[in-house]
Amino acid sequence: AGDDAEDEHSDAMVLTQAEMDELSISLAEAGPGTLDIQVSLPGEVRLNEDRLAHVVPKLSGIVKEVRSTLGDIVQAGDVMAILESRDLATAKAAYLAANEHVGMARTTFNRENELWKEEISAEKDYLEAKNALAGAQIALRAAEQELEALGLSDSDISGLTQQSGRSLTRYEILAPFDGTVIERHMALG
Repeated sequence: AGDDAEDEHSDAMVLTQAEMDELSISLAEAGPGTLDIQVSLPGEVRLNEDRLAHVVPKLSGIVKEVRSTLGDIVQAGDVMAILESRDLATAKAAYLAANEHVGMARTTFNRENELWKEEISAEKDYLEAKNALAGAQIALRAAEQELEALGLSDSDISGLTQQSGRSLTRYEILAPFDGTVIERHMALG
């Protein structure tokens, strides 16, 4: 009974030599070879939209230098162009002024705090100095956020106070990731 059940479910098909000749079936040992199969399909070659960036500045300005041109390979963070921007200079100057104001307000607050603790100064003067310091810190944070919105990093912002001779108008356009420049829509001036 076991053999009959196995025969009923067998997928093997036995052909005679005459049937194989009639169907043009031949047996041969498997080995290397070349298949000549061609398929024509319609298609379109396109850029990978997930790896394409239109690099644009976050502010207006005049192009002072172009460092990348068509076909150039760039690395993430490479300077592709440099702008001169009055808007950036205004934002940087506001930050520097706010930073200086915080320093002065902190000095005044520390002095008034000590005088108030020693009961030499009125509480009103202490509270005014405390309020002025808080206001100056808020203005500084707003100026920092403006610079962050323009694309400056935290290190760029913190380094502004050490850059006495560097131009406040300089804005660098950086490559967002490694790639090849395939279009350019800017020129000097």
